[in-house]
Amino acid sequence: MASTELVVGDLVRLSAGDRVPADIRLTVAKDLFVSQSVITGESEILEKNAGTLSRGQARSYAEYRNLVFMGSALTGGSGEGVVLAVGEDTVYGGFTAAESSRKNGFDQGANSIAWVLIRFMAVLVPVVLIACGLTKGDWVSAFLFALSVAVGLTPEMLPMVINACLAKGSAAMGKKQTVVKNINAMQGFGSMDILCVDKTGTLTGDQITLEYYMDILGNESQKVLDLAYLNSLYHTGVKNHLDDALLQCREMPGRQGYFLELAAQHPKLDELPFDYERRFASVLVEKEEENLLIIKGSIDEVCGRCGSVEYKGQRQAISGDGMESVRAIVDEMLEDGMKVLAVAYKPLNQATLSPEDEHDFILLGYLAFFDAPKESAAGAIQKLHMKIFRDLIYVMQGMMKADHKFYKAHGIYDFPQKQKKRILQMKLVGAMLAVPSIQKKMKGQMNQYIIGPYQKVVEQAKKQAGPR
Repeated sequence: MASTELVVGDLVRLSAGDRVPADIRLTVAKDLFVSQSVITGESEILEKNAGTLSRGQARSYAEYRNLVFMGSALTGGSGEGVVLAVGEDTVYGGFTAAESSRKNGFDQGANSIAWVLIRFMAVLVPVVLIACGLTKGDWVSAFLFALSVAVGLTPEMLPMVINACLAKGSAAMGKKQTVVKNINAMQGFGSMDILCVDKTGTLTGDQITLEYYMDILGNESQKVLDLAYLNSLYHTGVKNHLDDALLQCREMPGRQGYFLELAAQHPKLDELPFDYERRFASVLVEKEEENLLIIKGSIDEVCGRCGSVEYKGQRQAISGDGMESVRAIVDEMLEDGMKVLAVAYKPLNQATLSPEDEHDFILLGYLAFFDAPKESAAGAIQKLHMKIFRDLIYVMQGMMKADHKFYKAHGIYDFPQKQKKRILQMKLVGAMLAVPSIQKKMKGQMNQYIIGPYQKVVEQAKKQAGPR
């Protein structure tokens, strides 16, 4: 059912990853976490429930714990609720209505031109009418002439010229394999200085696989895989490729029954979903002796909350150089282009979670994921390096020409030390690119575009100057 068809009183079910389609009063909520940044501008993740608020308790949007607002994003859990408002009657709808009434710079400029012409017409037409009527005595002809002046002041071609310019820009973007859905967006696009876009999928195949599951020393560890699997299985936040790759381990030959039994032995009790401040997900599962709180996420964030490590069943407190030991294992995989997550846990004698419980964990190990590059990735990277190299050459050429003019104007004809330093810097920049094909071409391009031309200019300057 489309969100545009919702009416007040409808019952809506929500789950992680959904965008709230209306202002809804929750009647059921299970580990429901919501981001209201589109409403409040704050990135904080809020937990919602179906409870009743006392009178005067809520003074801000964040304090309405039993309401979810249109446009908010569900980051974890599930829930149900009754629609209270739709469309422009919602909180978000009121914001968008006010925002739509604001014009951008292009529209403001067009409106200002229109108002200038209207003022000219308001002043000039009566003057022309009165002047012609008094001098000629024919008021009908004077009116028609004044009317023709008003029409002449109207820029009939202006809309067509504007649309033609926008269409030309859209066609130019089409040649760059960019689709412009709204032609009016071209004027905003042309006002940009820097455009930042997501590069996901341009260099890699976007098919992540779990390569290694290891303990703190880099040895394969089944316990790390088991706890990470339970974390990915139970957390109800927005799923990602890393969780999908991790859950694929149950498809390994002969292992499906093992992971089914593992999940049956450790049912879920509670969770705190992933957010971009903590950068890890917490899941509380049941165990025979005592419950386990399992976290999986960023190396720095997880290790920063650990007080000890576990290796082959033995626990040891983390020393002052603990992060250096972690980096010794992790950095090598990161340099190979892998995504590495840390896994930690702690026993917990309770059935619910709070943020205060997320400390003093036991670091268990790491997960390494790999996203294989596309076949075309090597060529794309090489072209990028070559473009950077060419741009650097052009910049250096411009700098050297400017310097030469300065030296010639002041009668300096020796090869300046400043130029030698710049050429050396250029060689170092090229070496830093570390691409074999560029390394081969670098020497020839340096001689062709920088060193050779500059030496010729210096020799010509010396000849023109004559003996000193």
